[in-house]
Amino acid sequence: MDNKRAKNFTDYDKNILFEIVQKFRHIVENKKTDARNVTEKNDSWDKIGNEYNANSQSGIRTKKQLHALYDGIKKKARKNLQEDKVS
Repeated sequence: MDNKRAKNFTDYDKNILFEIVQKFRHIVENKKTDARNVTEKNDSWDKIGNEYNANSQSGIRTKKQLHALYDGIKKKARKNLQEDKVS
């Protein structure tokens, strides 16, 4: 296993990811965790990964890396939204 750190995501790559995820948003954002929905989510992330890797500039990424980026950006957006409400 290669423990080298991957390149950082560029803004272009982040935008590509969000455009692709929008196609699968109704599946990826589903809160249900039964076996059928988990399988659909995994299949969707596989498709997202394949489409992303066909269009990215910063190299090949795993579905785990893409999912982590997506969740991290959503978390940061929620935090910024909360801070805006407070101020």
